[in-house]
Parts: sequence; structure tokens; C-alpha cells
Amino acid sequence: MESTIPLLTMNNGLKMPQLGLGTYMLEPVTTSLKTAIDLGYRHFDTAWSYGNEKALGDVFQELFKEGKVKREDIFIVTKSFGVDGEGNPDLSFSDEDYTDTWKEMERLVDEGTVKSIGVSNFNHKQVERILQIARKTEKDPVCPLEHTMVKLLADKYQRTPAQILLRLSLDRGCAVIPKSQTPARMKENLEALDFQMTPDDIKVLEELDCNWKIAEFVWEKLQGHPHYPFNEEF
Repeated sequence: MESTIPLLTMNNGLKMPQLGLGTYMLEPVTTSLKTAIDLGYRHFDTAWSYGNEKALGDVFQELFKEGKVKREDIFIVTKSFGVDGEGNPDLSFSDEDYTDTWKEMERLVDEGTVKSIGVSNFNHKQVERILQIARKTEKDPVCPLEHTMVKLLADKYQRTPAQILLRLSLDRGCAVIPKSQTPARMKENLEALDFQMTPDDIKVLEELDCNWKIAEFVWEKLQGHPHYPFNEEF
């Protein structure tokens, strides 16, 4: 199936499918990934810590060989993690400033080792520090599904709250990567592409002061680290 998902042109000229699939705890990987491809997904988000990078790669290789999809049509996002001397995830030993790390990552882009870079699980102060030194940046707001205004607009447009927030990010020109392992929900998320909200309703959502975290994380081993991100409210 050809994908009908719009492409975003990033600041560096690369094109990225605007709506993708998150793969955290995605089970079973093979069936879920093949279903997503059949539905038209071409953007997939993973991470070293998810433990599924190899499994995803194996499925993609199979699909490439079968001719169901081409490598150049697939956009893969992964997330690195600091490691200790034996290759185990560990940032507690490092006092490296993440802005220095960002500059080194920009060098990797210049060398062609990686195509694009970004951050994950940064609080707002850390994001602002990156914005001050980064050459090119893009970001996206978040707001909870349970917010009263989100529910009201879901009723108005006869959509789910998730589709309302997906549509908001799409209208703002952002990429979104909701996670799902059920075909019905994968399809439902894609249906956020099938409707429009009025400019006034978009403005209402944009002006909501949610100060909201997508998830609460507690990394006990890292709580005393000077760059531990989750002591801030958002």
C-alpha cells in the first residue's frame, strides 16, 4: 500500500512522514510492524532502551527483500543513551554538559554519520538551553487527553480526544508518533489526517496552559545527577 501520510520538510531539507508509529513495548513486533506498513505508516520511533531495535531491523529487512517497501521510504528515529566502560546504560558517572554533547552531535551531522538530531526527556529549562546554542530546531507542545476543552472539541468534531490532539500537532506542522499495537487504533490515529479544525479552535488549544508531562519517570540511579531532568514541573 502506498502511503498517503504528508511529508514534512525539516530545516535541513530532509523529508519526514508527519505521522508515525511509536514502538515502545510494541508486541508482537513482527505482526504490528507489518500491519503498520500495510496501513501506510513509514515513520517509526524506537530507542536503545526499548530493546527492540534489532527486531525492528529484522522485520524491515524482510519487507525490503519482499519488495513491500523501500528503504528510502522508511524514516527511523532512535534514541541513544550514555554508557559505562562496558557498554551498559549509565550516565551517573558523567559530568559532561549536554550542550557540549549537542555540539558534538551536530558535528556528526556535518560528517554524514547521522542525518538529524534531537532531544528526548528534557525539561523546559534544558530545552531552552539547547535552543540557545542549536543551529536549527523544531519543537512540539503537549496537553492531556482528559482536558475539558479537548473533550469538548472531540464531541464537536465527532472524534476521539487523541485525534483532536494529533490534529492540533499536524496543523502546527509538527510530527507525531503515537504508539499502538492494535490495527484498529493504528487506523484510528491515521484518521486524524481526515478532518480539519477551525482556526479559532486551534487557537484555543494552543493557548491552553497545560504545564503537563506525558509521563512520570523516576530514574533512581540518576536522581542526584546535576542534569537529572525530572525535578522540574515540566
